[in-house]
Amino acid sequence: ILQAKNVWVSARTEATLEFWKKIGVNTTLNNSELLNNCDIIILAVKPQFLDAALDTALRSNANYTSPKLFISVIVGITIKELRL
Repeated sequence: ILQAKNVWVSARTEATLEFWKKIGVNTTLNNSELLNNCDIIILAVKPQFLDAALDTALRSNANYTSPKLFISVIVGITIKELRL
């Protein structure tokens, strides 16, 4: 359905990205790079890591101009909490 070249994956460590690199998707340790390269962003982190993930992305001065669609699959985090 999706071509690997059109998929981006971010993680906290290179070791976590190894699987994704093997199947040919774009990988990064920098969440702001996702904002610069993606229109749809799936938030799939453990709840305790959400603040750190958003903090690095949203405070990075990412240079994006197109609207973004955020999809969250994070257990226990409400839409209201994501909007803060």
